[in-house]
Amino acid sequence: MFELESFLSAWQEAVLGEFGYARVRFLGIQGSRSRGEERPGSDIDAVLILDGLTSADAARYARCTAALPERDKLCGFIGGWAELERWPRGELWQFCLDTRPLLGSLEPIAALASGREAVREAALGSLGAVYHGSAHAILQRGCNEALGELYKGAFFALRALRCLETGEELRTRAQLSAGAGEFERAILSGALPGTAEEQCSSLLDWAAMRLRRLDM
Repeated sequence: MFELESFLSAWQEAVLGEFGYARVRFLGIQGSRSRGEERPGSDIDAVLILDGLTSADAARYARCTAALPERDKLCGFIGGWAELERWPRGELWQFCLDTRPLLGSLEPIAALASGREAVREAALGSLGAVYHGSAHAILQRGCNEALGELYKGAFFALRALRCLETGEELRTRAQLSAGAGEFERAILSGALPGTAEEQCSSLLDWAAMRLRRLDM
């Protein structure tokens, strides 16, 4: 039986053994397993932030984790601290909100993405991705394949929108559902009515409406 904490302990040992404390700025976990929303077979979205990242570092990371149990589930984020500091502020806001720390702190990064404008950028970015992705899926007749990512993007959009509306920084679908209307609860559960094409159309119309309503 898979145990997340045992995996993370082995992963942390492998990473620190390869790069050492001098280079590792942060280790964490994000995604569904961080939020307690995982399903059987869910990916392990581990976060490794080094002092800086090169392609050689990425190759070393792949090698040092190759022997981990359930290695096929390992994905997530690897990057450099200095590069992360220069990311778009809306993406940083989502990144920090979604990440549970294991070693180190993201507080200096989170401070760069504080304030209403960063949250607004997060909402615009996520809504734009749903808007474009839905339209593309309808055009290419790929709605069945696209729906998972579209629902995920809509979840991120709803987190930012709720923060803009109430100031709350909520992490999980359950927290967001508590104050959502029926339509947005269906989005959060990934269960809009209709065929895949009809669901894509609903997501496109919803994203367009929410984009138009955002303050300029």
